[in-house]
Amino acid sequence: MIIYVEDVLINNFIIDYLTLKATFALTGTPLSKGRLFLCAFFGSILALIFPLIESEKVLSSIIRVLSGCLITLIAYKGKSLRKYFINTAVFFTYTFLLIGVILGISSLLNLNVENSIIISFIALPVYFLLKIFGAVITYLYRQKSVRVLTYRVELSLMNKKVNCTGFLDTGNGLYYKDNPVIVCNKDFALSLMGENVGKIKLNKMPFSTVNGNGENLCFNLDLIKIYLTDKPNIFNNVTIMVSKNAIGDGYDLILHPDLIIKENLDEKDTSVIKKVC
Repeated sequence: MIIYVEDVLINNFIIDYLTLKATFALTGTPLSKGRLFLCAFFGSILALIFPLIESEKVLSSIIRVLSGCLITLIAYKGKSLRKYFINTAVFFTYTFLLIGVILGISSLLNLNVENSIIISFIALPVYFLLKIFGAVITYLYRQKSVRVLTYRVELSLMNKKVNCTGFLDTGNGLYYKDNPVIVCNKDFALSLMGENVGKIKLNKMPFSTVNGNGENLCFNLDLIKIYLTDKPNIFNNVTIMVSKNAIGDGYDLILHPDLIIKENLDEKDTSVIKKVC
């Protein structure tokens, strides 16, 4: 079989370029276009060796694995060995998926897989499928991370009790008059107030974030119970700030780290109100 050098170069450049781009996008690792182009070109040059050692199955497999490791090593600028291995593992996974789908579609449609135009035609939509796959994996991972830091919460306000889900944000450093502040959105606040909306004292709370300064309304809860296990942490005089923006999916509140006291409480202590004032 005649193998054209330009077909080997173009096909492998396309596959390596798209695979590297999808890999580093999934792992969140910065990768410049120049380095991406260089690595893809380097990978296509290495691919010229494979037809020469096609009869040596073991040697060919070893060189393919080493070339993949070398490509990701050149692409990755960081110093974390763990992240390098993660990038390499994702790169090989995506490579197998991309090549496997290309070969499958080519066989199904009876296309010439050696044709660089055919490879380009198939590889681009497969690349976008990999992007969608990566986005789904990222979403599921984030949802899992959120669930680890979520707690069952019971709020009490003017004899009304509301059960909800709180997310522990370790970066929440908000205080109002020395009280730790939890955050909710406007719809949740109105639901919590209910028919008592006109009776609750609202205050204006200034705050500062990386995006600038602002001011939101806030009010004090009568009681908050945060269930770390079956025994809650109980506080009164906790301030809740009403955010003008959505706070996230899968939870109703952003909790303050000061309210998450992981200690072994005797059963009698669970009914004691821990004052935060």
